[in-house]
Order: sequence, then structure tokens, then C-alpha cells
Amino acid sequence: MVELPIPQLSTYLNEIAQGNPQAIGQIYRHYQIPLFAYVRHLVIDDSIAKDIVHETFLTVSQKHQRFDIDGNAKFSTWLCGIAKNKVRTLQRSGRRFIDVGEDFLTEYSTDHSWDLSRNYEDHELSEIMQGCIDKLPEPQREATYWVYYKDMLQEDVAKQFATSLGTIKTRLLHARAKIRDCLGRLDSSWSNKR
Repeated sequence: MVELPIPQLSTYLNEIAQGNPQAIGQIYRHYQIPLFAYVRHLVIDDSIAKDIVHETFLTVSQKHQRFDIDGNAKFSTWLCGIAKNKVRTLQRSGRRFIDVGEDFLTEYSTDHSWDLSRNYEDHELSEIMQGCIDKLPEPQREATYWVYYKDMLQEDVAKQFATSLGTIKTRLLHARAKIRDCLGRLDSSWSNKR
């Protein structure tokens, strides 16, 4: 995630403390999309991911003073930590995640310049891949997200999670094997149906 400059972030946090509602809005606009992408790798349902993102920013507005602006931690890491805790709380509650999806064809059918069949196939492949990623254990999903989706160096991911580089490499190795296995099973079951 691209960080807000520290002076700007500090100003927003001070304005939140003074009760300015626009300040949290500025932080929200900057971090909302990358935070949603992170949370979506932890949960299967888009609407649950959106709720967690909103709850995370609500927590930031209420507990902004807990972030150490002069410390070594990045604001995005603190934000992801809050979101991850909310996901764990939700998972402990026993609530099942159900992905209802969106009406993909209706969403794009009004745009005639769009190659519907090709983009539908791309979307379908993306959903299949996401389904395989969703089946990974959480540490492997997180490593996959930071390295392959956010292009972070493996060394930086290891530092972010206070673990060894070898552990991150092992998680990625197992994740790739499981994704390959998942895609292979899906391909063979699809071929058998023809």
C-alpha cells in the first residue's frame, strides 16, 4: 500500500481527535481500496469484506491515538492488523461465509464496446483462481497476497510478519502447490463432464 506522508497522516489523526469527520474520510479514501483487497484474501464474501473494511475505519476513528506516529510501524500495517483481528473475531463467532457474487452479465451487458464472451471467460478464470486461493490456510493466503498481488519482496513480508524469510518461502511453495492441485482437480472434473 502506498502510505500517506507522515505529516499529512499526523494532521488527519489530530483532526480526528478534534472531532473533524472529514479527516477519517481522507484516510478512508486513501486506504480503502488496498485494505479491501487485503481483507478479501482473508474472507470469501465481498459484502463481509466491505463490512470489515468499514468497521476497521470506525475503529481507527475511535482509537486513532493507539497508532504511534513516531514509531517504526507503517500505518497500513496497523490498519491491516485491525482488519485481521476483526476477521478472526468474525470467524470465532462461527458465522459462515457465503459468496453470493454479483450479476456479472447484467453489469457489463450495456457496454457494447466490451467483448462480453472474452471478458466473461477472464472473469470466470479469475473467480476460479480466487476460489483456489480462498481454500489456502490463512498464512499461505496472506503470503500470496503480499508477494503476488502487492509485489512486496519476500524479505519485506517476513519483516512485516516478524518471521523468517525461509518461512515465507515455504508458505509460498505450499500455496503454489495447493493452487496447482486445486486447478488440476477443477480441470479434470470439468473434462469429465464434457
